[in-house]
Amino acid sequence: MQRLFKFIKRFVRTLRHLHRYGYQRLHKPYTTWLIATLFISTLLTSIYAGSHNYFAKLEHANVVTRIAFYRATLDSFLKRYQQLPYILAKDPRVIAGLEDLSTNELNLLLKDFTHRAGLEAIFLIDMSGHTIASSNSGSDPTFVGQNYSFRPYFRDARSGKTGQYFAIGTTTTRPGYFISEPVLSSGGIVLGVIVVKLDMQTLQNTLRNHRDTILVSDQNSIIILASQTRLLYKAIQTIPENKRLSLRKNRQYGTHELDRVKWIETTSKSVKFEGTNFLYARTESETSGWKLHLLATTQRANERAISTSIITGALLTSVLALAAFVRSNRVRAALMASEKANVRLSTEIAERNAVERQLTTAQQELERQNKLATLGQLAACVTHELGQPIAALKTYIAAEELRKNTEHQKKSTFLKNVKSISERMDGITHQLRFFAQSPDREREVFDLRELKSSVFNLVQHDIKANDITFRSYLCNQAVIVVANRLRIEQVLVNFITNAISAVEGQLLRQVTLSITKEGEQALISVSDTGVGFNDATLEDMQEPFFTTRNSGKGLGLGLAIVSTIIREHAGSIDVASREPTGAQFWVRLPLSNNKRASND
Repeated sequence: MQRLFKFIKRFVRTLRHLHRYGYQRLHKPYTTWLIATLFISTLLTSIYAGSHNYFAKLEHANVVTRIAFYRATLDSFLKRYQQLPYILAKDPRVIAGLEDLSTNELNLLLKDFTHRAGLEAIFLIDMSGHTIASSNSGSDPTFVGQNYSFRPYFRDARSGKTGQYFAIGTTTTRPGYFISEPVLSSGGIVLGVIVVKLDMQTLQNTLRNHRDTILVSDQNSIIILASQTRLLYKAIQTIPENKRLSLRKNRQYGTHELDRVKWIETTSKSVKFEGTNFLYARTESETSGWKLHLLATTQRANERAISTSIITGALLTSVLALAAFVRSNRVRAALMASEKANVRLSTEIAERNAVERQLTTAQQELERQNKLATLGQLAACVTHELGQPIAALKTYIAAEELRKNTEHQKKSTFLKNVKSISERMDGITHQLRFFAQSPDREREVFDLRELKSSVFNLVQHDIKANDITFRSYLCNQAVIVVANRLRIEQVLVNFITNAISAVEGQLLRQVTLSITKEGEQALISVSDTGVGFNDATLEDMQEPFFTTRNSGKGLGLGLAIVSTIIREHAGSIDVASREPTGAQFWVRLPLSNNKRASND
């Protein structure tokens, strides 16, 4: 910062010399602003270039971290079944199938293994390359009777080695990863080959769910897995014509043309892919030798660099304006010193009045800003909380339109649901009185377990839409509290809605609600198997507008509102991460002394 001030001081001194020795003919204000504009533009350009380079390095470090995760996922998938062909090759029933050619029971055995292991297929090939038994023997198409002597995995296993090979199936036209093992007789003679085929569609679907552009290329530089299916079976590098003919001959990639994608590696950390620049990282699979390529956009680095340049430009402009203001004050002070005492006194009074007016204006502006901030937060809270019941109301209305010809009883149930949701929406609007009312008003004695059904009705659409398993555990005894029923229901809806958002896109999607007792307190627990909350603390999450969701998927007000409600009821909130993923929230409320409910 000191260097910046020194630079500005020298710049101002240079302007003075220019005006003194030859630039007096030009209009001073225009000359000064022209030079200042050129100076600021040059400086901002330099700042943008430097900050963009810095933020690009940070983003590239994140890219390297993510590609290590994707490689671990790929290696884990491929290693999972590495030993299965070896075990099957030692099975006496498999050996007997090659020696006496009795395959009926063997087909059933391979089919059972395939089903239990979650594989696409397991098949047995004799020394001539013909398939004599397969897990899909009873289906169409089937591997039985097909000759795979041209496949490298067969030739490797026939020579006594373990074979591993990716190819598009000539029979099923489905891509797969083949692992083969030689089947040996008791004397060590190769009798045939047992082959396991892994379905690559699972990996393809996993990659498709990520926002990054992910490519996996094999030893031939052909893309065999991609986050965008249109890139499959394209070549990253130019393939010589003789090699292209060889690949078509062995039918490894089916009938695909193996065209080359527009790919230029500009540096070791960036590529130009299909006309767009990306941050780039590459690594190699330990299991298969495949190469993983991760391409991330530079948009975030650009945005951060632009923000830095704007902030720096605003600060620099303020400093220059301040310097001009200070200089102007010095000139004014020099002129005022030459005036008479009465003129100086009048000027001082005028300046004092001006300062007072500025102070009054500033105070009024501060009050206005505080009012606007309060109004904005209240509006955001209402918008946030009305979203849930309105969504549920729309769901019930849509369901009624689809079931308009159903029985009267179902229509009656629908009307009850709509009425309940409408009452909840009306109650939420009355929450604006929270800042003026005593928190003890409108409370009642009730059993917390009664909230389970009403809460589930509000969130069941989101649970079904995201294929989530919802579990609930209720205490065998009544859990009686004195509280505002609607506000406690709002707490549960907020927690469960956050849990639903957290488990979106996860392999295991489960949300659990528990209502029990702990000593003299009621204990409410909501847990999920979602993404967790990383390093965020409970204090962070209770701040208004703090959110761990993607941009546009949450205002960050839910937990702030929940915390206020729990404090009203003399309760407490605890939170913890769960291993390996997920989070769990606990709410404790004092139990009521009212004994209106006995054991269930």
